[in-house]
Amino acid sequence: MSETKEMKEMKEENDDYIDLNLLEIEDKIKQEGKYEKDGIMIRKWEGEENSTHYITQINRENVTFVGVLDNDFQRNGYGFNDYKNGDKFFGYYKGDKKNTHGIYFWEPDRVNGILKKEVYYGFWKNNKKDNHGCYLWVEEEQGNKDFEKTNFDTYIGLIDEDKYKKGTYLSKNGDNYYLYYGQFSENGKKTDDNALFYTSDDKLIKGKIENDEFKEGYIGIFDSESGELTDFMFCTFGDNCSVSFIKLEKDLDKNLISKIKEEMITFRNVILEDDYFGNVYSKYNEVKDFIKTHMNSLETLDDPNKYPEIISLCTGYNKINIYADIEKKVYNRKV
Repeated sequence: MSETKEMKEMKEENDDYIDLNLLEIEDKIKQEGKYEKDGIMIRKWEGEENSTHYITQINRENVTFVGVLDNDFQRNGYGFNDYKNGDKFFGYYKGDKKNTHGIYFWEPDRVNGILKKEVYYGFWKNNKKDNHGCYLWVEEEQGNKDFEKTNFDTYIGLIDEDKYKKGTYLSKNGDNYYLYYGQFSENGKKTDDNALFYTSDDKLIKGKIENDEFKEGYIGIFDSESGELTDFMFCTFGDNCSVSFIKLEKDLDKNLISKIKEEMITFRNVILEDDYFGNVYSKYNEVKDFIKTHMNSLETLDDPNKYPEIISLCTGYNKINIYADIEKKVYNRKV
C-alpha cells in the first residue's frame, strides 16, 4: 500500500499524524496476523465480531496512541492520544482525524500547589472543535475533586471552528458565580442585544452587552427563599458597567415588562433545577480517572464491557447541556 496524495496532504495538516510503514505492516499482518516493531503493536480487533478493523498501541517520540485502525491502517474509531507536551485526546477518529465526539486535555500548569487545567469536551470536525460542546477551565488544589472548593469556568453551547458562537458561560470563584447566556463576538467577547446574566446574589439582567460590558438592560431581583421576583427596573450603564440611569418598574410599559418578567422567572428556574456545572466537573473527573486506569493497553478495547463505557464517557456531555435545556424550556426552540 503506497502513500497517496491524500495521505501526504493529511500528514501536513494533521497536528498528530502518525507516520506508518504501510507496506511493511500490511505484509506482516498477512503473514503473521499481527505487526510488532519499533514501539508499534497492531493486530485484529477481537472485541468486534467479524471485524475488519485493527487495534494498535503506538509509542513514538512525539505521541503515544492506543485505539482503533481501519483496514487502511488509519485511525478510525475511539482511541487515546498522549502527546509529548503533556496534552491528551480521548475520543473518536474518522479518516485519521478527530471527528464526532472527543475530549482534549491541555497539560495543566502548576503554581504553588494549584493546578490550572483547560479541557474541551464535545464535538469535533476534521481536527477542529465544532458544532457544540463544553470548555472547562479549572483551578484546584492538587488531589482535590470537590466542586465546592474549586474555582471553575465553563462554556457550554454552539461552537464554530474552534470559536464560541452562542451558549452559556459560568464563572465560579469560591461561593460567588455568574452565568451568562447569549452570543459571542469573533474575538470571544460576550456581545448580544438580548443577553441574560444571572449572579449568585439572585439578580438577573436582560439586555444589551458589548465586549463583556452591559450597555443597558432590565434588572430583576429575586427573593432567594421564595423564588419570587421582588424588584424590577431598567438601567443604562457607563464605563466599567457603572449605572448611569435608572427607570423604576412603575414607569415602564406593563405589557412589555410582563413578558420579560416571565422570561426571567423561567430562565432562573431552568438554571437552578439541576446542578449542571457540578455535573460537568464530575464528568470531567470520571473521564480523567478512566484514562488513568484503563487507557494504557489494548485489552481495554477488547473488553466487551469497557468499549461501551468509552462511548458513554466521550458522549456524556450531551446529557448535561444547559444551553439545549434553556433553548427548549425557555424559548421552545430545538437545538
